[in-house]
Amino acid sequence: MSVRTGLLLVCLSLAPFSARATAQVAPADAAVAPPEDAGASSEVSVEAAIDVATVALNRLETELLGTEQRRAFLQTAADAITVIREKDPTNATLLYLSGWANALAGRSRQAIDELRAFIGTRDGRNEWRAYRLLGDLLVDQYPQLAKSRYDNALTLSGGDRRVFFGLALCASRRGRHADAVDYARRAVEADGRKTVGYLALLAQALAADKQWDAAEREGAAALSLAREVAVADPGSTVALTQLDGRYRFMIQLLQARTAGDDATADDYIRLVDYRRQHLEVATDLMRLDMLRTYEAALDKLGDNVAPRLLEAFGVACAEAKNRARAIEVFERLLAVDSESTVAREWLARLKGEEEPSKTPSP
Repeated sequence: MSVRTGLLLVCLSLAPFSARATAQVAPADAAVAPPEDAGASSEVSVEAAIDVATVALNRLETELLGTEQRRAFLQTAADAITVIREKDPTNATLLYLSGWANALAGRSRQAIDELRAFIGTRDGRNEWRAYRLLGDLLVDQYPQLAKSRYDNALTLSGGDRRVFFGLALCASRRGRHADAVDYARRAVEADGRKTVGYLALLAQALAADKQWDAAEREGAAALSLAREVAVADPGSTVALTQLDGRYRFMIQLLQARTAGDDATADDYIRLVDYRRQHLEVATDLMRLDMLRTYEAALDKLGDNVAPRLLEAFGVACAEAKNRARAIEVFERLLAVDSESTVAREWLARLKGEEEPSKTPSP
């Protein structure tokens, strides 16, 4: 049995949870891991491999995933595509899936070539998703060419939110701010106002069109949704980074407003309030970066790690509300320093066995 087959079959089990455009961070256990007993690779059909690749690529595109989760799903898609290539190398869908995977992996040139080849086939000429992907790949450097691809996708899809989003980007790149607002608003409406990125683009388009009140209103909506996502998973760097970006936008918007002659006291109050809240988010991001540094130190030092490093790491985990990891680190500290008062007090607090006599010292 192969690891590849295990990845394919596990991802197939996720098919009922096919990707949705949401503002939710994927749970930590969403990453695909190979099972111990999944059968032989010959058991995976071309149709099953196509389903596996589609599920994995959809989740990559529409969910906020951490680095390890992205790597797992990219590998799953790559393995599924390999199965298709080995069993049915002339399958037209192979070009589409490979182009999609290469686009998400950052291999733009190869993705463009494959997607262009796909839409030239009988199966591909009416596949709106391929045209939309081509638009996504071209929009930054060739917005006019991207628009023609998005127009094809719009005609074939009947109005998918991702196509409207792409058209809004095209209009923005070309300086057509009123059109950008219109397309961004249609993307938000088609999505049901549940994706941070769509609301953020609408706010940016409104600001570029100098519709300040509307820009602040939609920017606040994007910020509120990003905050909900971050609260749902406080240990997610991806969610906090998204929230950080929304605060930065609101601060820049209010800075522009307060620079004008018609600035009000409320404008300044909101600016200061956003800066205060943003400082808390920036602190959380620095704390997560600090935890990654400690993890790297433990990986490198192995059994030679000093007790003081374990103590500092455990406290940092506890303060970051990473309870499970904090308990694990403090228990490891006790294993090498059974007299550690800090470890015992923190473990008592974290496990809820008793309230420490004083706040555990840092």
